Amino acid sequence: MFKRSTCAAAVMAVFSLAGTSAALAQQVHAQRVEGQTVHPVESPASQLPTYQEPQGQRPQGQQPRHFQTQRAPQGNTQMPENTQAPGNAQPPASTQQQPAGTQPPMAHAQEPARTRPALNDRHTSGPKMITATNMPATLGELTSDVVILPTYHAHQDVSQLTPFEPLGSIQTFSQGTPGAFGGLSIRGNAMQDTLVMIDGFRVSPASGADFSLLPMSYGSRTEILRGPGSAIYGQNAGGGVVQLLSDAAGPGTRASGEAGIGGRGYMQMRGRLSGGNDQITGRIDLGRERGDGFDATAGDYPGHQNDQDNWKRDNISGRLDARLSTATHLTVLAMRNTVNADFDGLRGSATALAAKKRLELAGVKAEHELSPGTRLDAKFGQSSISNTWNYTDGADWDKTKLREYGLGMSQRVLPNVNGRIAFERLEEGYDTQGLKSPTRTTNALLGNAIGTWGQHQLNLALRMDDSNRYNSTFSHQIGYGYRLAPNLRVAGNLSTGYRMPDLADYYASAEGNRLKQQRNQTMDAGAYWQPDSTTYAKAVVYRTRVHDRLTVAGDCTAAVNCSLFNLGRATITGLALSVGQDTAPGQAFNGLRWQANLDLVNPKNNATGRVLPHVAKRTLNGQVDYGFGDYSVGADLMLSNRRFSDEANQRRVGGALVVNLRSAWRVSPELTAYADVYNIGNRRNATWRYYNQQPRTVMLGVAYSPR
Repeated sequence: MFKRSTCAAAVMAVFSLAGTSAALAQQVHAQRVEGQTVHPVESPASQLPTYQEPQGQRPQGQQPRHFQTQRAPQGNTQMPENTQAPGNAQPPASTQQQPAGTQPPMAHAQEPARTRPALNDRHTSGPKMITATNMPATLGELTSDVVILPTYHAHQDVSQLTPFEPLGSIQTFSQGTPGAFGGLSIRGNAMQDTLVMIDGFRVSPASGADFSLLPMSYGSRTEILRGPGSAIYGQNAGGGVVQLLSDAAGPGTRASGEAGIGGRGYMQMRGRLSGGNDQITGRIDLGRERGDGFDATAGDYPGHQNDQDNWKRDNISGRLDARLSTATHLTVLAMRNTVNADFDGLRGSATALAAKKRLELAGVKAEHELSPGTRLDAKFGQSSISNTWNYTDGADWDKTKLREYGLGMSQRVLPNVNGRIAFERLEEGYDTQGLKSPTRTTNALLGNAIGTWGQHQLNLALRMDDSNRYNSTFSHQIGYGYRLAPNLRVAGNLSTGYRMPDLADYYASAEGNRLKQQRNQTMDAGAYWQPDSTTYAKAVVYRTRVHDRLTVAGDCTAAVNCSLFNLGRATITGLALSVGQDTAPGQAFNGLRWQANLDLVNPKNNATGRVLPHVAKRTLNGQVDYGFGDYSVGADLMLSNRRFSDEANQRRVGGALVVNLRSAWRVSPELTAYADVYNIGNRRNATWRYYNQQPRTVMLGVAYSPR
């Protein structure tokens, strides 16, 4: 599909196309605040390293822009109440200076609004990203390749993975229906190398985070770090980090909701109730999603059953925020998500009939501001994932538990330098069929700093993990960026990551306690260009060396070939290109927005020269949206070449071409109607051997939120 010889031409084309778009941007997006086009300027001195939750409420139908890869994403998708649009364009002269740690208010986008995000590099004052450094930092201070997604309407996506499909350097994997196991691969790494967090708390690992268990349309945004995050978060972050973030509710009682229906018995309902006063606010979300499904397993799968694999998901989550004083803020989180799904499987001669899965998470966070430049934080949380597999001859079950503690201090070291030190403790446990494994305990000490000096940016992170099952593990990140011009900067990182075998692997693997930790070493370098407030382009090259790689030798059709092994070394090299055009954040969407991402990846087993399993070597993703008045239309395109599902490269999974269509109509300021078609061509889209993906599905929905 793509030849390697096209790499150089693609790099030149991406910047040439971006330059051509710059002129068009002045016409298509002429509507600016006070009729002025906003251009990037240098990042101001770093603000206080705190993240103050914005107050106030925003109707769900009015969706401001969000921030994306090394820039401000501007998808006009739903944003939860009280979230202030993180504007990254320079405000008009009349805008007053905002207090440190807060974000300037934005005009409501008057649009039927709901586009996929684009990718850009907004390095002016704007929102704070938390995940890349574990303390708020503007995108212009970061040297990492990052993405921030807005929260989508729950009923517009056929699964929890759909919002990630059009993004560059990210590949999604699923064992069939939205109720089946699914996950993300970042930059060609294994799914288990992607750490998933919810509001600062880890999702309990069970051979990698299961995205089917994540809550529907949770919070205000999803932040993604491409590249190792172990220097900040430790184990299981060797490929990257995905974090779902919510925000505090605003004062006053408010109710909102949305509902959708679709083909194959699809139905979704979601409601939210929030309220409080200036000291205490709370919110609760309820959701149900179901579908009759389809025959998700291929006919040659050993445990195939010729039936429809239906599924049902229920979500409940809540958040309570209390300002105990002007300097002290307490947050309590809780959620329970369950999935019941048909799931074809095999255990000897018995086939799986159904699976019941449950994610539970509860946590408490506290922050206290000692002084304008110093803040203390503490957290305690517990999460668990339970699975029950019902076979014709009985049931299997397992439960993974994780408890975490944390203490930290953020400090403004210099006017342009923020630093943080912290102590963390993780306690992991695993039970299955009455057998209880010993708890694995990991204590960690970490420190990191971000700073800017004129045209220079520096990111530094160091972490030491001490586990009772492994020796001490040291992880680091050293990142440097330089602004060549007001609209062009380059950045590079040298970082390490690692993954411990999950405790479940001690039962599933014949290697047992002999399994070693996997270690990753990554180098990347990128150029980020933005000639004006609407046009952007980036090119990133990277190389990851994996030592003592953890993988399965078979294809997991039975327990005997689903054991985990350390299989030597691997090298993953890649080139990621992105180009697009978008409106300035906070401005009304009338006109054209688009983006395109090309990823060329070479994931190689050093010992055999074969391609690593489950990774497509070439992918092309694109999005386009057009808004006019109270209407908008858009499309996604995802194209990938074939991949292999085994180490021997004998089992192929064919390439895929998937096109999605979407439209929206703002019926009134409070009510928006949607119509979407997923996989309009009804193309086969297998991302995992033996498992079919969602066929063509039509979805209709409405969202209501009073002003």
